Amino acid sequence: MASGFQLKPLNAANSTFHVTVHGIHRIKVFGSEHEKSELLARFRNHLSPEPTVDASRRPHFKLTESVAVLAFCVLDNHLHLVLHQFSSDGIRQLMSRVLSSYGRHFNRERGWRGPVFDGRYAAKQLDEADPDYVKNMIAYVELNDPILQFDNPFSSHRVICGDRACSWLDVDRTLRVFGGIDGYREHMNRVGPSIVRKKLNTAGVNPDLHPYRPI
Repeated sequence: MASGFQLKPLNAANSTFHVTVHGIHRIKVFGSEHEKSELLARFRNHLSPEPTVDASRRPHFKLTESVAVLAFCVLDNHLHLVLHQFSSDGIRQLMSRVLSSYGRHFNRERGWRGPVFDGRYAAKQLDEADPDYVKNMIAYVELNDPILQFDNPFSSHRVICGDRACSWLDVDRTLRVFGGIDGYREHMNRVGPSIVRKKLNTAGVNPDLHPYRPI
């Protein structure tokens, strides 16, 4: 694979996963707004309900019946997702297409050759029997930038709140996890302060300089 991205088997249908991807050697593989937009465009290609085509005018293969995105956050050197797959290979199909395409784009734009992603594919199946487990993971993903917090323009928060359009994020499914938008806001404000403080402490940043900003 051109991206150097190695997929772990994910064969549990009708299951939700936390998926993380890192640039090789922690390079800023999504270091600019343009690169972040290029990455997210590739999710749109395969998950939006409207037809999309590649540079040769061939329709993109749609995976809307196989996998749904519940949350995402793109940072300079890595990506977090909460994905629900309906089929046993939905995540594998989506991530292999998106990351292979993005890897080729990145190498072409940078004049590089070789792997773009470090191959440490992190995919953890979430315990959906615990009513707060998936909620907490969505909060963790959306607050993965503890300084920008919900102001990160390349996260799903603004879409869920209705402030920005994104045809390929399954907002209805995400809000069902929380019992609606009020439940979403309440949960974020309840767990957000501890998530932000812990991430800032881990990064060696004084958490008092960047307190949690409630929704």
